Amino acid sequence: MSNCAVAFESRVKDAGAVVDLKIFSIKNKNRKEDLVYEYYYHKERNYSEYLQLFTDGSKDPQTEGTGAAVVVSSLQTEISERTSDYLSL
Repeated sequence: MSNCAVAFESRVKDAGAVVDLKIFSIKNKNRKEDLVYEYYYHKERNYSEYLQLFTDGSKDPQTEGTGAAVVVSSLQTEISERTSDYLSL
């Protein structure tokens, strides 16, 4: 596991949350596993009862316009919003 991942995991644990970084350990072992397959297998085996959501943010470097989005596939929900200009992402 990289130093960055270890530092991140430490900060999150201090906040009372749990972050599973097992996929990083698989990746860092330079094994030949298909990481996409490993991710989905690990997710289904350990977290099938959890709600999976994806987030993203973007910033146009020319106009400084920003936006954010959330997708929850299992609920067929997508939310995207334009945010205030000049936000830091």
